[in-house]
Amino acid sequence: MSIRFKIFLAFFLLFVVGIFQITRNFRDDVRKSYLESLEENMVDSANILAEITAGHYRNGKFDLSFLTNSMQRVAKRQPGARIYKLLKNKIDADIYITDNQGIILFNSKEPKSAGRSFAGWNDVNKCLKGEYGARATRLDKDDPTSSVLHIAAPIKVDGQLVGVLTFIKPIKFTSFFIEERKEALVKNAIFISLIAFVIFIIFSEWIAAPVLRLTKYVKTLSSGKSPEYPHLGHGEISKLGAAFEEMRIKLDGKKYVEDYVRTLTHELKSPISAVRGAVELLEDPDLPVEQRKKFLAMINHENERMGVQVDRMLHLSRLEGHRAGIKVEDVDIALLLHEIVFDCETLNIIKRNFKCTVAREELLLSGDRFLIKEALNNLVRNAIDFTSEKDLIELKAFRRTDKIVIEVIDNGTGIPDYARDRIFERFYSLARPVSGQKSSGLGLSIVRQIARLHEGEISLHPNIPKGTKAVLELRCS
Repeated sequence: MSIRFKIFLAFFLLFVVGIFQITRNFRDDVRKSYLESLEENMVDSANILAEITAGHYRNGKFDLSFLTNSMQRVAKRQPGARIYKLLKNKIDADIYITDNQGIILFNSKEPKSAGRSFAGWNDVNKCLKGEYGARATRLDKDDPTSSVLHIAAPIKVDGQLVGVLTFIKPIKFTSFFIEERKEALVKNAIFISLIAFVIFIIFSEWIAAPVLRLTKYVKTLSSGKSPEYPHLGHGEISKLGAAFEEMRIKLDGKKYVEDYVRTLTHELKSPISAVRGAVELLEDPDLPVEQRKKFLAMINHENERMGVQVDRMLHLSRLEGHRAGIKVEDVDIALLLHEIVFDCETLNIIKRNFKCTVAREELLLSGDRFLIKEALNNLVRNAIDFTSEKDLIELKAFRRTDKIVIEVIDNGTGIPDYARDRIFERFYSLARPVSGQKSSGLGLSIVRQIARLHEGEISLHPNIPKGTKAVLELRCS
């Protein structure tokens, strides 16, 4: 499981749990708020009707004939009120009135209940005691939307309690609004979740990106390449990357010095031994003049060999340490290849057949012309060393997306299978087929470092049917 997915999953699960809890609580609050609003309006209605009814109390009795006629007409009314999505075409409110003992005097919904005692009902009972009287009764115990609210208000004449009026209203229409709000709430929650899903993907990518860049950088380093240090932002990951890079530089420096000393010591051991042996022989006063000249020539040759080895090693060291002082300029690869062929054909003692094929498109890149030419000269020199005079050496150059590709192809002896994995190692060299001698083994290492300094790479491939194809890729300007 990737770190990006873990971050996304953690944040998204927290969000889903939070939005679920908020939605659930809000749904409960919506129901409660609607019912509270309904009850508050019913309290007003009950008290208004109670005062109207109190005006029809005379001589210790209620004259409720006006209510009978009025409620019958109310039952027939069709308001035709469009309340958002609800069309209300029926008055669903009722009232009943009891005396100060709780006996029904009037009931708009059930006229036949007159004379019955409602003193035991909460709304009437509490109101008779001077308290706020209210109750909710379900018509269907399994259906919460079938509840009917009863709100009681005292009927007082000259400060004396003479009866109770209860205002009755079912909550089915209110439940319609409640369910509609709940549905809208769920839709909004889903919509917000989808937006959050996208945001969390972007957010997790933003958090994980520096980690992934650092991971890619480390993997590229472990493969032997020298990638550019990635941008890691300014957070904790940046500090981790900086600490890692500092450690890598120190370890690389220590390892490089160890490798440098070891390889240079190994390469100089043989010529130093030869010089030491020759010096010992030259100390013999009876050594013939011809032998003395021979040993002096050998000392001079080994001295030059050590000098070349040290110079090339120092040059490689500067390249690997990025201290080469690259001079950036526009380099015409086509012109450079023709120049190399001209030098080989006119200035070199060794003659070869060259074929130079360059694409017609402009082949310009920004880089150090001297170093690029040195890399190409190394590749051409290798091709010369491993081919006979009759073999063809072909140079090609063309553009591939954002890179210029240069190929040096020969029909020589090729690279043995056992040497393919070591061909770019310092000081590793193969015997030349004609002379049997080996080179310093630093040429291809120098080519690789020059390629890396120009954000490119070098690779060697078998040429069909025989020989080697060296491919140098450099980033275009």
